[in-house]
Amino acid sequence: MKYLHTMVRVTDLDASLRFYRDALGLTELSRKE
Repeated sequence: MKYLHTMVRVTDLDASLRFYRDALGLTELSRKE
């Protein structure tokens, strides 16, 4: 399965990145500030 686009708004970016990267094994491909 491939995702074409996913956006998640969070209040604590560092904690959220750790969760999605470490717990779910996802990779951040790009970010718009």
